[in-house]
Amino acid sequence: MLVASELNKFSKTPATLRVTIPTQGAQNTYYLAVKPHYTAILLIALTFCHFLATQAFHVVVLYTYDVLGHYSHQRITYGISIPSAVLAIALGFVMLCILIFAMERKLDASMPVVASCSMAISAACSGGDVVMGLRKIRYGRNERTGRMGFLSS
Repeated sequence: MLVASELNKFSKTPATLRVTIPTQGAQNTYYLAVKPHYTAILLIALTFCHFLATQAFHVVVLYTYDVLGHYSHQRITYGISIPSAVLAIALGFVMLCILIFAMERKLDASMPVVASCSMAISAACSGGDVVMGLRKIRYGRNERTGRMGFLSS
């Protein structure tokens, strides 16, 4: 979703491509999957959800002794903390709802969704003898050929 959203920005405003070795103003920072602030929020939420889940379920070992104080037997059972379990389930549900609402976000209709497919991006960037990685580009119709693709601006 985030990669498609970033690629969709090319249909609105011209920007430089992200390349391995940047020259002449090209960008080199690339988020592999998730931007750092999304990662921090997700990490905090998952840590809290894990903490609540571990607090909700616990093992109880009971050692029983006879009247003389000698060991009789042991019983192993489990305990459940209802408030922690309910909070963990509620937090998981909220996280799922946020994901569903984020997936409902509409992209620009003029831009095809190619995600991170480098073949599709490379084909769209074929600008003849122009090196697209060094210029600001935008997505649109090529006036000369009539094809849709990335154009240098």
